[in-house]
Formats: sequence, C-alpha cells, structure tokens
Amino acid sequence: MSIPLSEMPSMSLQAVKPEDVTNAYTGKIGRCCCGCSGKHYTPDTDLRGVKSVLKRIQAQPTDKVFVVSSFGEQIVIYTDIGKRSLVLHVKKTA
Repeated sequence: MSIPLSEMPSMSLQAVKPEDVTNAYTGKIGRCCCGCSGKHYTPDTDLRGVKSVLKRIQAQPTDKVFVVSSFGEQIVIYTDIGKRSLVLHVKKTA
C-alpha cells in the first residue's frame, strides 16, 4: 500500500539532501526495479545520478509522490513521471 507524501506532514521532501539518499532508481513504469529496465544510483558511485532523481522527485507535487514502505532506517518513496518511475531510499533521519 502506498501513501501520498502529502498525508505525511512529518516528512519534508524538500529537506532531503543527496547524502540522505542510500539508493536512487529510475526505470520504465510497471517493470521491476532490479535494474533490467532502469538504473540504480548510490551517493558513493554516482552522486550526479542521485541528485538528478532527487531533484526530479522534489519538483513533483506532494500528492503525486508516494511512500511505498518504511522499514528499518529507511523510507522508500516513488513517483511516476512520463514513462519513468523514480524511486528513492531515504534515511529516516532526513
């Protein structure tokens, strides 16, 4: 079940910084997120890719961004833009 970010007032997407992201992904809508139809980015291996995905998600209205899950020390959020799904794994401390 996904929850619109607009219904989670305790989380400010605009406050998320690239160093708060543990993994970013962009890929085709409706496909798995294993990487066969998209690409994963981490701050350690591709900070530019992380910044790009984060910026594109932050530009979306909060009712178009969803929290997919919250587990351990991470929150997983996503949105669809055009024909792409964008996903961020964000540290809960963000």
